[in-house]
Amino acid sequence: MTVLGQNRDVNEVKTWINISKGLTAIDDLRNLLKDYNSITDYPAVIYYDKLYQAYPDAKFILTTRDPAKWEISMKNTILQSISDIQHIPNPDEWWTSMIDWFNNEMLARYHQGKLYTDTQGEIIAHNQRVIQTIPADKLLIYEVGQGWDPLVKFLGV
Repeated sequence: MTVLGQNRDVNEVKTWINISKGLTAIDDLRNLLKDYNSITDYPAVIYYDKLYQAYPDAKFILTTRDPAKWEISMKNTILQSISDIQHIPNPDEWWTSMIDWFNNEMLARYHQGKLYTDTQGEIIAHNQRVIQTIPADKLLIYEVGQGWDPLVKFLGV
C-alpha cells in the first residue's frame, strides 16, 4: 500500500479494482507486480487467491495473532485510515479511485461489510479462507511472536 500511495497512479488503482471484479486477466496482475519480489499487507491480503493463481510456485505467509489484539491494531491503523479518507475535501481522481476501492472492493465485496461490525469474526473468517485456498506446502501460518526461525526455515534463507 505504501508504494501505491507514493505512486498515486490512478490506472494502478483501477487495475486493482478490475482484479477484484474479475475484469482483468491474471497476466494483468503479473504485469502490475513485475517489478516486485514480494507483496505484503493490503492489497495482498484480499487478493491471496488471485496471487496464488498468478504465482502458483510462490510461498505465502499468513500472519496471525490474537483476534482481539489484531482488532485493536486494525482499528488504530487501516480502519482509521479508511474512515479518514472518506472525508477528504474535493478529492482528486486518485483519491476518488482509492475511496471507491476501499468501500466497494475491500470493505463491501471482500469483507462483506463485516470488518467494522465483526472485526474479530472477519479476521478468523479471512484466515480460514486463506488456509482453504493456499496449499499447505505453500503456506506458513506464522503467529506474531514466534521469532525468525519459522520464517527462515520456510523461506529457505
